[in-house]
Amino acid sequence: MLAFLLLLVEACDIPLIERLYHQFYVDCFKFASKLLMENKAYRDPSFDANDIAQETYYRLSLYIKKFNAEKSDKEQKYYVLGIARNVFYDFSNKKIFCEALEDISEYEAQYTEQDFFEQFRIRCRYEMVVEEMTKLPAAYRIVLEMKYLEEWSPTKISNELHISRNTVYTTLRRGKAQLIQNLKERGDF
Repeated sequence: MLAFLLLLVEACDIPLIERLYHQFYVDCFKFASKLLMENKAYRDPSFDANDIAQETYYRLSLYIKKFNAEKSDKEQKYYVLGIARNVFYDFSNKKIFCEALEDISEYEAQYTEQDFFEQFRIRCRYEMVVEEMTKLPAAYRIVLEMKYLEEWSPTKISNELHISRNTVYTTLRRGKAQLIQNLKERGDF
């Protein structure tokens, strides 16, 4: 987990992330476990607590530039636990929750174009991709949304839109290429 976080941050932020991880990760895990135990809907709090702690540090790494390293240890701990609380609320409300971060290396090793959207979902960039999808021409956007957001099969899409399956495959390929190009231009790919 720590190795993954260090890949996300700039070199100047590595010591801070390492310190925060070693200093507060156990507290974050215990806090998440306590929140999960209080909410009796979870069968395996330790597994979910680990996911919440990992997602907490992932979010912290994304916003490390806004973190005030000059605050006291107690204030820094409360800041980290505040992020954990927000992650727990997201998790319990089923708004956004990424798959376990340790699975990322497995996805990266087997990366194919088909895994494109799964990569971003794991890295919590799902919303950014969806936002960029809305800027695509309607023909591409509709087919991409059906395939990747609604998880429809190409056959179901072709039946619904009254087009051939080959047209669905072609539209998917072209739509993904356009989306990737837009993300590259934006600097997010």
